[in-house]
Amino acid sequence: MALNKKILAIDFGDNNVGLAVSDDAGMIAFGKGVIKDYNSLKNLSVKIKDIIEEDKISRIVFGLPLGLEENSTAQVERLRRIGKKLAEAVNVPIFFIDESFSSFEARQKFGSKYSEHELAAMSFLQKYLDDLK
Repeated sequence: MALNKKILAIDFGDNNVGLAVSDDAGMIAFGKGVIKDYNSLKNLSVKIKDIIEEDKISRIVFGLPLGLEENSTAQVERLRRIGKKLAEAVNVPIFFIDESFSSFEARQKFGSKYSEHELAAMSFLQKYLDDLK
């Protein structure tokens, strides 16, 4: 991965959106906080765009709750549509990744220092980064 081309992970929730970013080398995921009560996808897009510009984000990894059998449920399809709309609004490529069990795994690894959505974003971003190696 090119230097200064970070990846942003998004764990979308109806009320809170957890965020994580990679380091410049694409090796380690760090928590980036939670966007709370964003009111609309448009408002969320503005906040995400600010983060993209500030951190020089090159792509987004968006979590989907696929489950053990990786089934495409109504919830998964709804989140996929939201992710695509968000990617179009911020003009950054988006990649979807299974987020199943990410909160549980991250809590075991990082403890309770972070919110559940932020932990989930950190966990599936780290998996994504590990898969790129």
